[in-house]
Amino acid sequence: MADTERQAPIDAHGIIGDLRSAALVNDKGSVDFFCWPEFDSPSIFCSLLDTPDAGIFQLAPDLPDARHEQIYLPDSNVLQTRWLSERAVVEATDLLAIGDSEDDLPLLIRRVRVVSGRATLRLRCAVRHDYARAPTRARLDGDAVCFEAERQP
Repeated sequence: MADTERQAPIDAHGIIGDLRSAALVNDKGSVDFFCWPEFDSPSIFCSLLDTPDAGIFQLAPDLPDARHEQIYLPDSNVLQTRWLSERAVVEATDLLAIGDSEDDLPLLIRRVRVVSGRATLRLRCAVRHDYARAPTRARLDGDAVCFEAERQP
């Protein structure tokens, strides 16, 4: 089972950014801290400083015996997290895309693929606006899920 209860130490995180904001991704596949849309904006994920109830975006395989490793793809700010076990090898690739215009809001892109073997993936996306102080609602907009809170971008 993916670990969602204990806080990961700071050295278990990689950082991704788009020159406007940044997110911390731990080696177990969770975005634990992300202020959006700017560096000085309130957080939407803040489990690094609190509990997962303060916001977390976990995307990880159910491989409890796996070894974790993180690397940056060469000459980039693209972070790759790998789970290596006897049953499977899984890779997650995370980045914050740089928009074409300064008006484009930051876009967090996460891709997971099973490189070998078979694995069940777990997804938990708990957006919590304004350091988990603003009630957040989710709604469908076509194929997208939008998270909204009053007086938040």
